[in-house]
Amino acid sequence: MHPAFMREALDLARKAVSANLGDAHSHNHEASVRLAAGDLEGAQASVDRALKLAPTEVTFLRRAAYLQSQVCSVQNATYGNG
Repeated sequence: MHPAFMREALDLARKAVSANLGDAHSHNHEASVRLAAGDLEGAQASVDRALKLAPTEVTFLRRAAYLQSQVCSVQNATYGNG
């Protein structure tokens, strides 16, 4: 995605979260955009907030699992498998 579009997407996602902090889906969408931007730490924080609001939502649980797999892949690439 073009950097200008990514910045706009992040800005819109943040605005959606700010407009309704209690909306778990907004936090999940923000996690999606952060993930696309390569911000794994920010994506994890966003999905954690979504799960705090809706701990049994399967979509959020799947995103959390996917993020964990991405973090492990980055760690393995950075530090090796041993």
